[in-house]
Amino acid sequence: KRSRVVLVLVMTLYVLTHGGWPLLIVILGMYAFGEMLYEKYIAEKTWKEIWNIFRSVHIPLFLAVFLGALIGILVHPYRATLLPFLKTQIFSIGVQTPFDQVVLGVEWLPYELIPFLKDFSLLWMMALVLLFGFLFARKKDMNKKMMRWSIALGFCSAVLFALTLKSRRFGEYMAPAFVLWFAVLSFAIDWKKMWKEFVSTEKYLQLLLVIFALLAFCRGLWATNNFFHLSPRDFDRFDGALQVVDEYLQPGDRLFHPRWDMFPELFASRDSYRYIAGLDPVFLLKAHPDLSRDYTKLMTNDADIDPYDVIRNKFDSSLALYEQGMDTKMLRQLKSDERFRILYEDDVAVLFLLR
Repeated sequence: KRSRVVLVLVMTLYVLTHGGWPLLIVILGMYAFGEMLYEKYIAEKTWKEIWNIFRSVHIPLFLAVFLGALIGILVHPYRATLLPFLKTQIFSIGVQTPFDQVVLGVEWLPYELIPFLKDFSLLWMMALVLLFGFLFARKKDMNKKMMRWSIALGFCSAVLFALTLKSRRFGEYMAPAFVLWFAVLSFAIDWKKMWKEFVSTEKYLQLLLVIFALLAFCRGLWATNNFFHLSPRDFDRFDGALQVVDEYLQPGDRLFHPRWDMFPELFASRDSYRYIAGLDPVFLLKAHPDLSRDYTKLMTNDADIDPYDVIRNKFDSSLALYEQGMDTKMLRQLKSDERFRILYEDDVAVLFLLR
């Protein structure tokens, strides 16, 4: 709604809570570009008039965003290292994405066609409904404000669509952007007329659309239920192993763990120890390339690497905590190695002492 105060506040909170905040600047730029296209080709205004609109409306919005970013950076508790962090997060990970050097999460991988269609099936169903409406029940005149919004939001959605095709993680932005865009486009449809057209259309087409809608909805229910029941992990699931760790390590000692996504759970329970990789593994790659290569070889069970040498000598850790079910092949290797003694084992984890 072009509220500069709200935009400053949103950007400040965004900087303080999420590493992806520069994306808001990009989206604001695309939104402004879309509105300028509307002014030029739909409203048929002159370039001078367009410049006056851009100067009076969009430049203040950009200034509000930059002001919010500046405030967020200045009050950020890690402001001294924030810009180098963003350089790694945005360019080294987001743009370059070194799949060949580290083990990255699936969220950084490009989408394949079938998963892409399935994960956003409800969006495509909405798109089909809108397409049907535009073909058979479009209003003759659309509110000018809605038309401006639809063009501007269309450009924003297109950018996020392209980014999502490159890396799955951008889907969390793309989906709500499409919902907003579709909501605005819906104002161009006469819904009563559309329903009449749908009722009068071929029966097989009605059946296909209903079946597709039900499948999209049921697939969403299934995926959500699956996520809730299979993905959650109890934050205290490593407590049994960590109680044994407390008997061997002092504050400041390093506890080796083979995967970076174990870090939040370990750190939440014991923040006095040092861990291997608490951020994306590319940060370890940038800080210590040699250690990163050895760590990656351990994660991928490379036969050329000696786990004992890497864990004990290179990472200077006398304890190694592995997760049952996730590191099965490596666990078999370590259990057969007399240099690794099992200190603790349960259904969740195995804790080794390196002799």
